[in-house]
Amino acid sequence: MRNIVIGGAQFGHEYGTFTNNAFPDKKNRIETLQACLDCGFQRIDLSLNYKGAVENLRDTGVSKFFSYNTKFSYKNLNPKEILGQLESSLETLGVTKFQSIMVHDWYDLSTLERLEALDFLSALENLGITDSIGISVYEESELSPQLVNLGIIQAPLNFFNVEFLNSSLVLELVSAGVELQARSIFLQGLLLNSHQMIQDPFFKGLEEFTNYVKYKKSTHLEVALEVYKCQSLFTSLVVGFLNPTHVKQLFDLEPRDSDILEYLKLKSMKPKFADPRKWGKRS
Repeated sequence: MRNIVIGGAQFGHEYGTFTNNAFPDKKNRIETLQACLDCGFQRIDLSLNYKGAVENLRDTGVSKFFSYNTKFSYKNLNPKEILGQLESSLETLGVTKFQSIMVHDWYDLSTLERLEALDFLSALENLGITDSIGISVYEESELSPQLVNLGIIQAPLNFFNVEFLNSSLVLELVSAGVELQARSIFLQGLLLNSHQMIQDPFFKGLEEFTNYVKYKKSTHLEVALEVYKCQSLFTSLVVGFLNPTHVKQLFDLEPRDSDILEYLKLKSMKPKFADPRKWGKRS
């Protein structure tokens, strides 16, 4: 698998509605990170909201061998407080700068706030604490041609959400040199544990995924990852690992279903459950 970015949420508190994603002990964290290094996965995706993650990474003793993305919310921002948290994270991790820093509540910002957020990101870049700046989005409608000078955009990509692959604007941004980074490939564990929720009316349509897995005589893991492996716009993928076995399993996977994108692009609408923000508003 190419350009895998290690999900950092699992190094802090539990994250993901359908999986128990907290690392059980320090020994497992160390072994998992060592497996990542052995496989060439040397980039970790963090957020200032992942409480305890930075400290747990430091305690492994190998945090300095990785590079890092991080994200923060701009709404009601206190610039000095955010800068202080970013600098503290760098010191704790034992590195001098982030590979990228992103605003991750872009969807919640007004036009003026977005302009201010971009100015703040530029200021952080000028301070030399990051190589790249960007945003994290949920929908293609959040994008605009004015974002062409960003270094990175993080967006969802999974079996039920391929809208960014069908966007001429996304193609324009990528052609200009913006890195498009995929997240939510497993929908916070939903696609790996779909049997748990398939009877919930809110998740109507989830059986399409399980039926496709059966039709292809494949596994939930393989089908979920095929969506990333068989396209070229997204050039990196955030994946959370819970143990060294997961790392090796993903490293050894090879593309086998070249038809999946053509199948998914025929879908006219994505279901409500494709957006985790709506999971708390089930009706």
